[in-house]
Amino acid sequence: MKRLVSLACLCCTCAFLFLLTARAARAIPVFANGQGVSCEECHTTFPGMTPYGMMVMMTNFQILNRHLQNQALPFAVRAYVTSYLANKDRPGSLMVSDLSLLGGGFIGRNFTWYLEQHAIDSGQIGQTEQMWLSWNGLFHGTNSLQLGKFHTPFPFMPAHAPGMENASPQGNSQSLEGVDVFTYEKACGVGGEYAGAPADVRTAFTLGGGVYGTSIWSIDGKQWPNTPKIRVRRGDRVAVTFTNKTDMDHPMHLHGHVFRIVAIGGKAMLRPLAKDVSLVPANGGTLSWTFDATSPAGRWLLHCHNEVHMMDGMMTEVDYLS
Repeated sequence: MKRLVSLACLCCTCAFLFLLTARAARAIPVFANGQGVSCEECHTTFPGMTPYGMMVMMTNFQILNRHLQNQALPFAVRAYVTSYLANKDRPGSLMVSDLSLLGGGFIGRNFTWYLEQHAIDSGQIGQTEQMWLSWNGLFHGTNSLQLGKFHTPFPFMPAHAPGMENASPQGNSQSLEGVDVFTYEKACGVGGEYAGAPADVRTAFTLGGGVYGTSIWSIDGKQWPNTPKIRVRRGDRVAVTFTNKTDMDHPMHLHGHVFRIVAIGGKAMLRPLAKDVSLVPANGGTLSWTFDATSPAGRWLLHCHNEVHMMDGMMTEVDYLS
């Protein structure tokens, strides 16, 4: 009996000390602590994940800083507790609606893992939500082999939600006739034929896909992660030209860099416009960038900022060579 009392006192003491030292986390503490981000970096109320959050999941956490993550505690406990103070009409109560073990991170250079185990979920006995191990960098590329229980397709993508294929089409927007709208050409000024800009690395991408009845959006006929990559060395001047063969404009976005729009439709821009996302015109339209590879070495994503197009393959990356 004395041993049980001593054990109970020890547990209560540990719990009290834990409450004194615990901090409220703004995101899953495993990644908040490792990467120094808040929940808004990856999560939204709807559809549930930001584009950056989706890319973190799509790449099995490979785009995170491995060295920073390895310094963080790989496990965290999430708890949602509801309490009511007693009054003359009802007694006080305390209810744990969610109690979960969360974990994730890197194992060496080529393996990542994630765990979301519910002990209590919505007041009921919980189950394993996700538990997987990913072997990354197969065949010296961006291929991965993922084993375990995971979400696929992503449930937070409205385009993949059940019933969306039967949704009513949106109506036509109101006319903009007579309205003076912003264009790249007005901002930059249009010059003569574009003859190319001085560059150490030159890349030409063809944007494709969008065939009715399919969910394929591509770069040079390939879907992420099999799309061609831009390989650079620090200090390189890079020139990129997009040709859009689809019937939709594509807002192409480059992470970690500011590029300059130097040509549109084969015409040089007199005043190159600094951007981090730019619209490539549909139906054979072309647009050219230049940028300097001066960001920290790593892998920087380049993708269509239409989230459905990105999720369905229109994404590549700028890889710094060591």
